[in-house]
Amino acid sequence: MDKIIISEDRYGRKLNRFEDDDLIDRLNSRYTVMALVMSQFSGTHNAYTNSICWLKGSYYLPTEEITIPDRSKPRLYHVSYYQWTPFILLGMGLFFLLPRVLWQAFARQGGVNIQRLVKTIKDQVETNKGVEQAQKTIKLYLDTQRATRGSTCCGIRCQNFYTTYTLTYFIIKLLYILNALCQFFLLNTFLSFHFTSYGPEALNKLFSGEDFFESPRFPRVTMCDFMIRHLGSNQHWYAIQCNLPINIYNDKIFLGIW
Repeated sequence: MDKIIISEDRYGRKLNRFEDDDLIDRLNSRYTVMALVMSQFSGTHNAYTNSICWLKGSYYLPTEEITIPDRSKPRLYHVSYYQWTPFILLGMGLFFLLPRVLWQAFARQGGVNIQRLVKTIKDQVETNKGVEQAQKTIKLYLDTQRATRGSTCCGIRCQNFYTTYTLTYFIIKLLYILNALCQFFLLNTFLSFHFTSYGPEALNKLFSGEDFFESPRFPRVTMCDFMIRHLGSNQHWYAIQCNLPINIYNDKIFLGIW
């Protein structure tokens, strides 16, 4: 007891802390336990784990799988797209907008303001001037624009003013169709799974009452394997679970796109 009092009087005043045991007791009950039961990952380890799994991606492992497969075997459901989802959606939006921009540029160069023409026709129909009068207005407008702008469209010599606009209109429609088809197959390649069958399977799960939680396409929980090199040649491999709450929104977004 004298040792405890002396120890506390000597060190407790410096640390502003007083204990009811001596250094030997604390060495056994505190520091030894801290050395034996050390935290697997500290704060810096957690940050490193989050970073490396975000960079290299993860893979889906069904919950019924009891053992984690050997890391030398290829992963069937590799998940590495969610980092790029904002850029995918941005690129898709720009490509869907491209035909519209081309059509407006062509109409501007050709001298035809489609929006103003449609508004004129709409006003005439609403004022009961009749379809025939609207047709005359269209012809007069186009003839005037043709005479004013000449027989060139976007710098190209046109043999027939009306045929050129009609052909351009159908080309723009074809671009919309090709854009949708190309993006559909590009998503099938980029998302690393059969996106072509995602819609029917998702609707089947929805109507059958199954949960999307176990979907291998947009899983909420995945696995990540990584290695930490310690002193010497020691390599410690870890397999951890990762939570991907962003996939709650991704599966709804891409289902709507499908």
